[in-house]
Formats: sequence, structure tokens, C-alpha cells
Amino acid sequence: MSDVDSDGDGVSDSQDAFPHDASESVDTDGDGTGNNADTDDDNDGALDVDEIAAGSDPLDPNNIASGGVVYYIITSPKTGHKWLDRNLGASQVCTSFNDATCYGDYYQWGRDIDGHEKSTSGTTSTQATSIISGHGNFIKGSLDWTSASLVEARAVNWSKRDGSSVCPVGFRVPTVTELKLETLDNGVTNRDTAFASFLKLPSAGYRRLTNGDMDAVGTDGYLWSSSVENTNSYFIGFRDSSAFYVPDGPAYAISVRCMKPVVTTDMPPVVTLQTDAQIEMIQFSTYILLLG
Repeated sequence: MSDVDSDGDGVSDSQDAFPHDASESVDTDGDGTGNNADTDDDNDGALDVDEIAAGSDPLDPNNIASGGVVYYIITSPKTGHKWLDRNLGASQVCTSFNDATCYGDYYQWGRDIDGHEKSTSGTTSTQATSIISGHGNFIKGSLDWTSASLVEARAVNWSKRDGSSVCPVGFRVPTVTELKLETLDNGVTNRDTAFASFLKLPSAGYRRLTNGDMDAVGTDGYLWSSSVENTNSYFIGFRDSSAFYVPDGPAYAISVRCMKPVVTTDMPPVVTLQTDAQIEMIQFSTYILLLG
């Protein structure tokens, strides 16, 4: 004897999530709204139409599309936080620390996606006058790419999880505390251990703020955080025999890896103030670290 089909939609009641609604039969994410009416079937924060357009699976919460790239979501074995499986803009997960296909894009700190993040973008020596550049050129020649400063506003912008900043919906740029916890405080001591970590971090190098040239590609790796210290922004770095974190000029362009916290409340970006003498000492020591 066949199963009853109460709503006559061709799906038996035993297999129908909505046995009395002929317009629905499946509820992938179990939120009580059928897939036909639900605009986000897997409840990953990205609309189904956007996922389909980008080539990701709208029924799989473990992948998400952004900027034409499909990212898979990985879980930290230490904290449980969710992370993208590769740097922003990377075409694949790294197979080695110097795998050029996984380097991804290079962002000036606090700057949105506008084209400057591509390693081949043009350059200009004219600083932006706000935190929106208005063009896609890499801004060189100063410690900061904008004369407006507004580091707190840029830190908040990179902490957004609504998809309006650099990270996909639900994700944001980590604070320096969060980034350290997953790397420097979790066995990352050089470029080899950075690649061996669950994040599979590459030695993508960076773009010099002085002239926009690429440097240390395939030998050193860097990741921005959303945290700032006065006018400088924090990143972590790793080389052949060392790993560290320091603040430096926002005009450097380096990699970004986005994360989704396991708690619903966001950690505010770290913002601290220091004296001019302390700033000069930080800039000098960081210059030595970056340029060797």
C-alpha cells in the first residue's frame, strides 16, 4: 500500500516536510520555510540567487560565494570558529607555502574591494581624502592610503558581517587577538608551520607602500587583522624561521582571511592610543621586521 499524499503534490506525506501544502515539500535548513519560498535554503547568510550566480551550492551551508570565488568553510579545532578555507581572492586551497594559485588578493588596511587589491593594479601617489578611495589604484608613498585617517571607522567597517565590506555575508576580518589565538598561540612559528596549520596559510608576500612593488612573494606571509594601535594596524607575519605580530602603516597591502565567530556577538576591533615617541619606536621596529 502506497503512502498517503494529502496535498496531492506528488510527494508522499512520509517524505514531505509540508504534507498539507502543495507548494512545498522540502525544508533544507529546517527553519520552517519551504525551499520554494525560502530565499536562503541552507541558512548560510547568502541568498540562493547569489550563490547560484557565483557557482556555489545554495543547499550546502559549508560553502559560500563572494566576488566570483566559491569558498568552503572550515572549523578551527582550537576555538570552534568558522574560517574561509583560503585567503580572499584565492582560486584554491594551498598545496604548499609557495603555491601561487592560493596567494589571493592584497588589501590596503581598512579599504574596501575596489580593484586596488589585485597585485597588478595601477598605482598613484595621491592619497584618498576619505575612507572611500573612489578608484582602483594602489595608493603609494605614505604610511596611510588616506589623509582622512579615521582608523576607528575603518576598523568597524572591516568588522561588518553583512557582506557590505570585504568579507562574505556572516564573516568578518578577525581581531589581532583572534588571529593570534589560531596561529601564533597555536603552533605557528614560521612559514612551514603556518602552511601546516588548519588554515593552510601561504607565504604570499606583500605590496610595498613606498612604490607598490610586490616583495617577499613565496618566502614570507602576512595577514591583516581589524585591530589598530593609534594610526597603525596590526598584522601577523611568518618567515622561514620566525613568526610575529606588529602594527604598521595601513598603506601596506597584504592578505586577508575572513572568519565567523561561534558566538553571535562580534568582538569590537582593538583600538589603542600611544604617545608620539612610542609610535616612532613601533614604526622603526616594524620597518626592520618587514624589510629585513
